[in-house]
Amino acid sequence: MIKKIDIVKFGIFNSYKWNTNIGGDCHFNNLNIIYGRNYSGKTTLSRIFRCIEKLELHKHHTDGEFVVECQDADIITHSNISTIQKTNQIRVYNTDFVSENLSWIHNEDGLILPFTILGAKNIEIDNEIKLITKKTWKQRQQWLII
Repeated sequence: MIKKIDIVKFGIFNSYKWNTNIGGDCHFNNLNIIYGRNYSGKTTLSRIFRCIEKLELHKHHTDGEFVVECQDADIITHSNISTIQKTNQIRVYNTDFVSENLSWIHNEDGLILPFTILGAKNIEIDNEIKLITKKTWKQRQQWLII
């Protein structure tokens, strides 16, 4: 189980020290939910954990550097990640997981596409949105022609 993490560089994190930013007495628990504002580093942090889960560096962060200290005193780093034993203790559900495992409802641009609409009122609303979108698109085409 993970105890704490230092991040030399990975995504938006640079020179992040656990003991300085969080405090030495605080550490991860068996189950952790990470939340925060947009662009605060949630996905970036989850990608480090996903690296440990998958035993490989993330494709967008191959130059990332981090040091993870585990409860059993093991140290996992960006350079030894491919040599550690598989752990069943880390499971990450983030945007990468969705795109890798739920591709049947996931678009390449990152949007999750609806596959069904339930309820007569919702179907009516969806049809109205489609009609408005179609009218707006026609207006834009006319503006471009003028």
